[in-house]
Amino acid sequence: MKKPDPQKLLSLEPSIRNYIANLENNLSLHDSHRAAVIQWETTMMRLVGEDGIADVEKAINKLKAQAQQATLDQFAIAAFPVAAGMAKETTMQEAAALLSTSIEDFNDGHAYSLLAFYSYNIAQAMQAESQKRQGGVV
Repeated sequence: MKKPDPQKLLSLEPSIRNYIANLENNLSLHDSHRAAVIQWETTMMRLVGEDGIADVEKAINKLKAQAQQATLDQFAIAAFPVAAGMAKETTMQEAAALLSTSIEDFNDGHAYSLLAFYSYNIAQAMQAESQKRQGGVV
């Protein structure tokens, strides 16, 4: 076996030191990443009961839907008295008559009455659905 050249070995020292520094840096990054993954999985298990991406996404989407539904429930509760006040005496027959009004004869008062009528009915339906979902009497 050929004896290694000491000068050549000494000339490789900076490269070897650089290689070792890169290995140490990569090992540090690996350890940081591993710790972050363990923290993520622990947190998701505690909050969701699962740590898989699909399970976490499903839980987040469920929370979004619940928040959106809560907003709709709040809107229905707030809209009902306003719409009821607007609707006053507009009956189904009056609404049907307004819908058959020719475009030339249709005015702002007609539009307001129809808007009030439909707003009232939509708010009433939303409130009933909200109460049903919350276990209340409709």
